[in-house]
Amino acid sequence: MNIPQDKIEQAKSIIIKAAHNKSRVWYSELYSKIGLDYINPRDRQLGAYILGAISRESNTQDGVMFTAIVNGKSEGEPAEGFYELAQELGRLSPHAFEDQGLAFWVEEFRRCHEIYAAR
Repeated sequence: MNIPQDKIEQAKSIIIKAAHNKSRVWYSELYSKIGLDYINPRDRQLGAYILGAISRESNTQDGVMFTAIVNGKSEGEPAEGFYELAQELGRLSPHAFEDQGLAFWVEEFRRCHEIYAAR
């Protein structure tokens, strides 16, 4: 999938601002701000690719999945794709139990605030 670089940069800027303020971003809010419709399956897929690109980059540069602070309103945590990417990147065991995944996310969330609050 061709990911528009401008949308990646817009999303990163929004997430950085939230991290700097030690808050979180809802998927629907982020998608709306970068011109995507959270309800549209194609836009949701594009959004997932954008978030994946951002997490891959931050994992390489800072050792943290920066999109840990992007969450679903009803769940209050990242979507399944976040955990799948964590496994792909070798950050979370593919055999991890649900509580281990949750503990991983909580730690990534904390580290995002710690690392990016200073930026």
